Amino acid sequence: MHMNKVIMGIGVLLILVGGVMLLGTFNTYRRAAWADVSQAQALLTPQVGHAYVTLTNLEKGQIIKVTAGPTEPADSLQLVLVTEDKYTQYVQTGIDESDTLVWKEPTSLGQELYFEYTITAPGVCVIIIHPLKDNGETTWQDGIPFSFEMEVSTPLDLKIPGFVVALIGVGLIAFGVLRKPKPQQVAQPPPPPPPI
Repeated sequence: MHMNKVIMGIGVLLILVGGVMLLGTFNTYRRAAWADVSQAQALLTPQVGHAYVTLTNLEKGQIIKVTAGPTEPADSLQLVLVTEDKYTQYVQTGIDESDTLVWKEPTSLGQELYFEYTITAPGVCVIIIHPLKDNGETTWQDGIPFSFEMEVSTPLDLKIPGFVVALIGVGLIAFGVLRKPKPQQVAQPPPPPPPI
């Protein structure tokens, strides 16, 4: 009887795990540094003007996490996320903060910036790294070196494995209910001796 309870308890646990897998949202993250996403040197110069990373084939629900900042404490960078068409506008005529998905400006020199954004519609997005200011003693002609790290999520579809796990749980419960315990042998008292 005790073994049946253990089997049924495991079955209930598997049903709960399967339900979480069926109903939950799970992601894996692919991490990339600047050298992984661009052949350009991680240095902003007047000739380059800005650095950018194009993210293609984005799907609704994907998450983008970006960290970037100047490597020199006297410099500052701006970090912006835009759609592909707004990037074209940025290059040609410039854009305002209202035209962007994310607009991050530092509050002090040398500050590292971070954003996390969930894609709301499939398409292409562009991350822009733009020099903002320096302390007035360093020259923009020297360029601004920067660090960059990005993570992009990939959704995990666990519906089929979740269904299988829940089904195994149901099977274990059914097995525990239907399994009949072996009848226990009860020792019979010896027959009384025959009368003399």
